[in-house]
Amino acid sequence: MIAGLLTGGSVGLVLRSRWALAPAVFVAAYEIVRIGSSGPTVDAMHADAIGIIAVVVGRGVHGLLALVPMILGAVYGAALARRWCDASSGAGRRSRISHWTRRVVAGLITVGLVGLAFIIALPASTAPIVTANGDEVPGSVAELAGLRIGGQDQVVMIRGRSTDNP
Repeated sequence: MIAGLLTGGSVGLVLRSRWALAPAVFVAAYEIVRIGSSGPTVDAMHADAIGIIAVVVGRGVHGLLALVPMILGAVYGAALARRWCDASSGAGRRSRISHWTRRVVAGLITVGLVGLAFIIALPASTAPIVTANGDEVPGSVAELAGLRIGGQDQVVMIRGRSTDNP
């Protein structure tokens, strides 16, 4: 997310346009690299329920985590370039309404992305097993455990009402 924000910001600053081509070039390169790949979330799109879910997972999440920050960076970079250009030339704002609308939208997207980054950075956990009253079940187990399986580190969720159960 930070790399996308910095890339978009630098391109927006250099080109002085929020319509900088970095996001479009990034998407084109990303899709070209995926052409030779095979798998449910990387190959050609399919028009069934699983295909739609695969597009959302494979491309939608990537767009949210990489492309949206890049576009937002381009907006901020272009705004910074315009501010420097307007300050040096003495030019004023053309429209106050669109100026504040852009600021509010960019601010809301920024807050949303910061919140998303915070949620992603939180460590994984699992809630304890509780009774209908909300009390923790005695002798129950609810944990995430790291194991090495087949030479690779894995994380497994272990949950059960009793440690005596298999």
